Amino acid sequence: MRRVRIRDFLETEDMIFSVVTYKHPSNHYNALLRFVRDPRGERTRDNINYRKLSFQEAVNYINTWRPEYGDGEPHKVPDANLKRIVRPKKALSRLNKEGHAEITTITKKLLAEGANSEDLGITGSHLVGLDQPSSDIDFVAYGLKGFKAARLALRKGIKNGGIRSVEEETWGRIYRKRSPELDFDEFIEHEKRKFNRGMIGKRYFDLLFTRSWSEIKDIPSRGKKREKMVVEAKVTDDSFCFDSPAIYEVEHPEIDRVASYTHTYAGQVFKGEELQAKGWVEESEKETLLVVGTSRKAKGEWIRSLDLIKNR
Repeated sequence: MRRVRIRDFLETEDMIFSVVTYKHPSNHYNALLRFVRDPRGERTRDNINYRKLSFQEAVNYINTWRPEYGDGEPHKVPDANLKRIVRPKKALSRLNKEGHAEITTITKKLLAEGANSEDLGITGSHLVGLDQPSSDIDFVAYGLKGFKAARLALRKGIKNGGIRSVEEETWGRIYRKRSPELDFDEFIEHEKRKFNRGMIGKRYFDLLFTRSWSEIKDIPSRGKKREKMVVEAKVTDDSFCFDSPAIYEVEHPEIDRVASYTHTYAGQVFKGEELQAKGWVEESEKETLLVVGTSRKAKGEWIRSLDLIKNR
């Protein structure tokens, strides 16, 4: 087994997956199917057509055509079937050398404002050369220090010019895609203070976090579902609140940590603030978690900052 982490992509003979966990069993990788070879596919690479799949399309495809890759989420990519691992850092270097206009512009602006080149990468469709003119750009920053510098650089880029704030129309698209339990105004209030999204011209991009290799430890352990609960608690550590899952250590008599498995609630509450979250209590030998995002759309589950709401 080779070493992989979230935001890496895996290629087999006819499928492309994104890695979705840091830890993996001894014989396969945990991933999600993103693209399949299809003669009628709308995306082309090396004269081969591919089709991009939604989450449900990916689940249906695996269940129907490739059941050996698992019967649920995450999909299981056998090490024996792996042809190539595509790494975000190498891809960003290649795209900048090739002169991809918008990616190069964003990279230069982030570096000028203090981001570190060795901590940046690119993921999503651009990573595997299956992007379209309308594709969003997904940047990655590695490690707590690297992500902090990149996020601050994005914020400074918006303030100093060169990077635009996300426009209202794009916020609407993001809200519809995420379909959160929060109303639009509350969702936007939380999002605008995260400083992990921006625009270059009309092109939207975001900034995602991935742990450095040395930080891959103390990953939340999923346990036995106990009950649904609403928790209000002070956040004592937000170090990995932009991770996947997003982790909030809290001061609470029953819950050790709140873990969000949906990106909607990453970076939602900061250290020292009062968090309100609804999700499933899961108990393992190691800890008691409140898990948000137990389903893909996380219906009936949320995380919000009570401090942000009080200070409206």
